[in-house]
Parts: sequence; C-alpha cells; structure tokens
Amino acid sequence: MTSSAQGTNRLRGISTLFTPSTFRRVLGPNGCNNTLLRINKHNDIKKNRSINSVLAGFYHQLESGYRNEYIFKNALLNQELLSKHCLSNTTVLNEFRIGTSIADFVLLNGEIRIFEIKTDLDNFEKLDKQIQDYRKFANRIYIVVSERNAELLTIDFRNSSIGIIGYTDENSLRTIKRARVDNSKLDHEVLFKTLRKPEYLGLIQKRFGAVPEAPNTRIIK
Repeated sequence: MTSSAQGTNRLRGISTLFTPSTFRRVLGPNGCNNTLLRINKHNDIKKNRSINSVLAGFYHQLESGYRNEYIFKNALLNQELLSKHCLSNTTVLNEFRIGTSIADFVLLNGEIRIFEIKTDLDNFEKLDKQIQDYRKFANRIYIVVSERNAELLTIDFRNSSIGIIGYTDENSLRTIKRARVDNSKLDHEVLFKTLRKPEYLGLIQKRFGAVPEAPNTRIIK
C-alpha cells in the first residue's frame, strides 16, 4: 500500500471518531474507555496533552486532508446557523427523511431551507432525484460543495431557484448563487408525511377541536 493510501486510510479511521454514534457511545458504560482505545490506535497521547487537544488536532487534520460530511455540517452550524439566526426561533433537523431522500441539514425559521452536502468524497448520481424530493417540502434549497465543484454546479443550476454554497480551502463558506423562494412544487402529502403522529393529531385537534376515532391504519387516510 502506498503512503498516500495509508494516509487516506488513517484519516478515514480518524473520521469515525467524529460521528453521532461515537458521541452516543461516550455517554454509555465504558464509553470513554472505548473511545480512548480508538484514539490510541491513531495517536500516541503524550502525558502533557489532553484528550481535547488530541481531538482538536485530529479535527484539523480532517479539515486539511479529509473533509467529510461532518466537517461540512460543522461549518454550516457555525457559519450559517449560529452567526445568522436566533436559536430561540430556529430549528435544525439532521438527516431528515423527505420522500425517498434524506436531507443532510434542514433549517426551519419561518421558511424551510434545505442544505444538501456533497463533499469531494461523494458522487452526484442521486442529486437530481434528491432535489425533486426536496422541492416538495422546502422553500429554499442549497447545495453545499467544495469550491472546485461549485462553479460547475452554478452552471448546471443557473436557470433554477437552487442556491450554491462553496466550501473554501480556508474552511469557510461562500454563497456563490443565492437560492430563490420557490413554492411551486410544494406537496401537501409529502409535507404531511414528515409529521409524527402526535404532531398531526395535535394539528387536527387545534383546527377542528377533536380527533376522529379511527384505527391507526385509517387515521391518515
């Protein structure tokens, strides 16, 4: 195996430390011990270095050489949500199913905005189908890609309402094409099916004053 391939495999292994499943595992029994074993696999921790500093170093390595979806999402949280919106009236949904697609990052605050992430580690085969599904649910849709792909996508979507955000080599976001509000493809059935049962029953109660008695198999017919 070449040194380049070994380096990529090492970074791929490091990236597994920064996942929701790993963070949930840390909160469980022996979670910290398991995480320490995985950290030691990739790094000899010196006594004068904290776990936080080691993880920060790992994260910087990923930013430099293996910018996966987690890196892109962190940039969106810090540069799109925390710097531009009030947390008291904004909701963020992660990995949210819409139709047959799963949106990477959904922001709700009077508008519905979807941010679909395509890193350099991804392919674009499903993008058109994802956009079709998202337009049934969201007012604004952004595709977030590295700058090397942003200009090409801007050409592909130049006559559409889709926005393009480029992730720069300096690990910052740059809006290259702003998304326009587009309600023309919103689909009430798709919108309804994103609700959980308590949510749509609560809406029925609020609108009509009562929830009809019906078995679960017929309540949404």
